[in-house]
Amino acid sequence: MSLQAIQKKEKYIKITKVAAVLLTMLTVSLLLSTNYTNSTPATEPTISTFSSPTYTLSFQGYDYDNKGEVTILVNNQPVAALPSSNSPMNSDQFVNYSLDISELVVNGANTLTFSQNIYSSGVKNVVIKNADGEVYSNSTYYEIWVSRSKQPLTYKFNIAATTSTSTTTLTSNTTTTTTTTTTTTTTTTTTSSTSTSTTTTTTTSPPSGAYTLSFQGYDYDSKSEVTILVNDQTVATLPASWASQNNNAWASFSIDISGYVVSGANTITFKQNQYSSGLQAVQVTGPNGVVLLSDNTRNDLWVGGTSTASYNFNTGTSTSTTTITTTTTTTSSTTTTTTTTTTSSPNGQYTLSFQGYDYDNKDEATVLVNNQVVSTLPASETPQNSGVFTGYSLDISTYVVTGANTVTFKEISGHSSGVQNVQVTGPGGVLLLSNSTYYGMWSTGIAQVTYKFTATSGSTTTTTTTSTTTTSSTITTTTTTTTSTTTTTTTSETELSVTPTSLGTHYVPEGSGIVASRTYPGIYWMMSDSGNPAYLYAIDWTGATKRVFEVSGAINRDWEEIAIDESGHIWIGDTGDNDEVYSSYVLYKVDEPDPYGSETNTSAAIAYRFVYPNGARDAEALFIWQDTPYLVQKRSDTEVYAFPTLDSSRVVTLNYVGKFTGGIYITGADISADGRRLALINDQSNYHWIIERSATSTNVADFFTSPTKQWRISFSNQQGEAIGFYGEGYSFVVASEEGGFWEIKQNQYDDDPDG
Repeated sequence: MSLQAIQKKEKYIKITKVAAVLLTMLTVSLLLSTNYTNSTPATEPTISTFSSPTYTLSFQGYDYDNKGEVTILVNNQPVAALPSSNSPMNSDQFVNYSLDISELVVNGANTLTFSQNIYSSGVKNVVIKNADGEVYSNSTYYEIWVSRSKQPLTYKFNIAATTSTSTTTLTSNTTTTTTTTTTTTTTTTTTSSTSTSTTTTTTTSPPSGAYTLSFQGYDYDSKSEVTILVNDQTVATLPASWASQNNNAWASFSIDISGYVVSGANTITFKQNQYSSGLQAVQVTGPNGVVLLSDNTRNDLWVGGTSTASYNFNTGTSTSTTTITTTTTTTSSTTTTTTTTTTSSPNGQYTLSFQGYDYDNKDEATVLVNNQVVSTLPASETPQNSGVFTGYSLDISTYVVTGANTVTFKEISGHSSGVQNVQVTGPGGVLLLSNSTYYGMWSTGIAQVTYKFTATSGSTTTTTTTSTTTTSSTITTTTTTTTSTTTTTTTSETELSVTPTSLGTHYVPEGSGIVASRTYPGIYWMMSDSGNPAYLYAIDWTGATKRVFEVSGAINRDWEEIAIDESGHIWIGDTGDNDEVYSSYVLYKVDEPDPYGSETNTSAAIAYRFVYPNGARDAEALFIWQDTPYLVQKRSDTEVYAFPTLDSSRVVTLNYVGKFTGGIYITGADISADGRRLALINDQSNYHWIIERSATSTNVADFFTSPTKQWRISFSNQQGEAIGFYGEGYSFVVASEEGGFWEIKQNQYDDDPDG
């Protein structure tokens, strides 16, 4: 029987068992990372106007046989649920759809998402047009189904900005926001001087010549089944067109990657898009046939399992030195500028009302305004009300800000619920938001729905006085000297496979972080991923749970990592953001509780809120050194950021520290007690890195720019997301989401611990 026939048979069986209420659920998803994202993640869109206001989405879809089977969203906001009513099953017969998405499109990055709610379906020939013509198209056919890795399906497209604003007006019905700026400038002094200086600039690039990637692969039987990337840039998709299935018959491939290679460390990634395949005999040759990478290991890839394989190699370096001698005429002037700005701020009563059903467990659904928790529903245990809707009304005045606002309903239990007839009214009863559509949510599937509205009223006047100095320079003489040399760059990384010692099984739900206590030997602290309670777990050397603490004053939006500092404080990172859409993130700091005492709550958590300098980011790795928190991003950029200061009274912007080039999808980190070694783990290839810096180093960036040693350790860890050193040495433990708990001793990877 074919795969498609099996799926349809399973579907008919499920239809007879699924309750009628589930057949009407329409869900709006948190955008999950999938193999079908077409560009880098979008940043939070800004509100702006367009020269061509009409945007139309058209596509072909099949098997839309239930009400609300597929939800379509633009920039996380629902556009439609298809079909709009029950219709006969159309199987593989594609139907044309056309939707007006003008109101949801923004300048810059946009996302289009198809989220499957019931069973399975398919999409192809996606086109977005405006009055000037086509702005995005993708003809590829994709399947999406519930509980599989191809759900949801996300496309990304960009709209060029066409307007600029000095005065911004945000309008919702009859309410407006206005910003007025008055500037007065006075020039007070002017001086002139002449000086001569010499500047030397050194740049590096990989040696010129051809770089070739060759490998053997099997089962490349569908269009674009495997994507190949060099340094996160797409080089090719295989096969280039439909081909007959070759099963286990290996075929040889050779690709020119010269335009993608950089000086120093490089990464090659094979990414499985459909079904399964395999690769082996991966090799990279550089100029003059020098072999830079050779790996004969067989890697099997499949969607829903191990879907990526990464390889690293280093190139030589060409050095170019440029010396510039300049004669500079400098004009300095001191200018005093006084700026008076008048802005609006919200003022008055703001009320959120809606209807909800199936709030049958304590704190089953959380209501947030601008990512701040307003309420959890119901407040206490109530009988299950199934599809019987109940009316709710909440005062959200203290959470509303001037301009754009968001209201989010998030399912947090293991069951399901729904929401409809959502309204927000402002001062004087002005209607700011009204959406009557029914949306269903459940924590194991599509867990949240978000609405947006605009609020304005009141005014604030701010006067700022600044003094500035301007300098102009003229270059009169330039002398350039260029030298070129070719060097061979080698890596100090030691690659090895080890057999870990199983310590037992831990029972922390979706455990995504681990750290060893420095006060209670043999105790490890763990926490759970998003959708779980805000609990801190103390486990012992065997994985057994000793005590569970509720973290007072904290919310588990997307907890991903845990760390400990030199003073014994526990730090919890609410830093996960798979779709990179959140406006800010938070680290919670609590005193380490006594795992042998009688308390079940921690001390009140101190919240340190922060943002990145380059927009929303996903991070699952955290470590603390000398009272400074450091975060390592999960995605392919693997950049490292640090807190410039710890201030719980404001949102802090992190500083860039460096970049880890050894691998991607970093899901955990820890630093040794002496600060000499850093441990990193990823959940894609079962890799674990230990990086050593010089004993005299005082800069964490040295781990990434000038390590003295580096090990890449491989063993199967069941989607390990947690790694941590224990004791005073460099032995470490690893924990998986599924309950695995292992130990690797220092002498298993470091044969020269004193070297």
